[in-house]
Amino acid sequence: MAGHRRPDLPGRQAPGLRRRRGGRPRPLREDALGLSVAVSASTVVVGAAGDDDNGDASGSTYVFTEPGGGWAGILNEAAKLLASDGAAEDFFGASVAVSGSTVVVGAGGDDANGAESGSAYVFTEPGGGWAGTLNEAANLLACDGAAADFFGTVAVSGSTVVVGASEDDDKGAESGSAYVFTEPGGGWAGTLTEAAKLLASDGAAGDFFATSVAVSDATVVVGTGFFGDEPVFGDTVYVFTEPGGGWAGTLNEAAKLGASDGAADDYFGTSVAVSGGTVVVGAHQDDDSGSAYVFTEPGGGWSGTLDEAAKLLASDGGVADFFGTAVSVSESTVVVGAPIDDLVGSAYLFIEPAGGWAGIVNETNKCLASDGAELDLFGGSVAVSGSSVVVGAPRPPGSSETGSAYVCIERGPVLIFTDGFESGDTTAWSTTVP
Repeated sequence: MAGHRRPDLPGRQAPGLRRRRGGRPRPLREDALGLSVAVSASTVVVGAAGDDDNGDASGSTYVFTEPGGGWAGILNEAAKLLASDGAAEDFFGASVAVSGSTVVVGAGGDDANGAESGSAYVFTEPGGGWAGTLNEAANLLACDGAAADFFGTVAVSGSTVVVGASEDDDKGAESGSAYVFTEPGGGWAGTLTEAAKLLASDGAAGDFFATSVAVSDATVVVGTGFFGDEPVFGDTVYVFTEPGGGWAGTLNEAAKLGASDGAADDYFGTSVAVSGGTVVVGAHQDDDSGSAYVFTEPGGGWSGTLDEAAKLLASDGGVADFFGTAVSVSESTVVVGAPIDDLVGSAYLFIEPAGGWAGIVNETNKCLASDGAELDLFGGSVAVSGSSVVVGAPRPPGSSETGSAYVCIERGPVLIFTDGFESGDTTAWSTTVP
């Protein structure tokens, strides 16, 4: 990759939108389908933060459901999700998450608590299934939300939702915070505020804590750092565990995670994922090519300061691949996006070795889009659930292309898109085994 021009990658803030620090994200000329992706069992969710149904870059999100015959061919969405109060430059869909029948969508540009304060929306699957155009069941807001907090990076597991606000100012300007919401007894409905607020015990101005968030059962993982015009290099990831009495009040971390070989400009923590006792952290500038780190929960639980159990590397990694821009984990499977690999992008699949995560581990499979083109940013977003892998290819800000998303399963490729989007090729995936 040496000598190639690096495109204006959609950064990990929001996540998926490259922002001018302290200001609006860069303009999105088209819908940016695939800017964010999520999957849970047979449900795939794809964000399109540049869609304009409610005004320029108001955003939308699409839900796809697996057909009876399985993922195959070219598929249109089952449902389209919109915010009932959507407005221009809300960037609804810049971050999406799904767990079972619950979908959460972030809108970091929403103005509910002041300009660019941000909000998140919860959608629940109707009794008849995902269909048509749907509005939210509940709107999530920070009780102390303020202008320019950019509340809207989302994660969900069961009845627990986490929303990051990376420019909240509790510990200084742009120090950041995360909020935990729990489903009420009567279900998700109305406008809700958080059950708990998460802060780093050593938080400081300019940390951008909660630029990335993840949750699995009672474990929340929060990353730091900022990838934009004025970057801030994160070097720590924080793990929070639900107290015995449940999520409540203001909480500090149980453990801090760091890379044993970390350097100041690795961008460690701008992408994070968790499944059970396994945490994955991306560092897309490590050694200029990128890496990801796997941490496993100690027998006594998450506590203290911990180094990784294993480091994940692409066997064919090159300079400026941005391997680690996006990460996802489901049980023993990890997926890592490298959206600048060969200037087209790729996604790498790692399977936990028989002896567990340890040492340096290379990929088991590499996923490529056979219809891939330069600057597709394939791998700019990734998600995995069981054997299904979803990869977004959103194109850069300012691109005239709409973007797309792909499903990769063991038996072959699927391309998913929405009405009015360019369909691409039915043989969109190929898999190479090192």
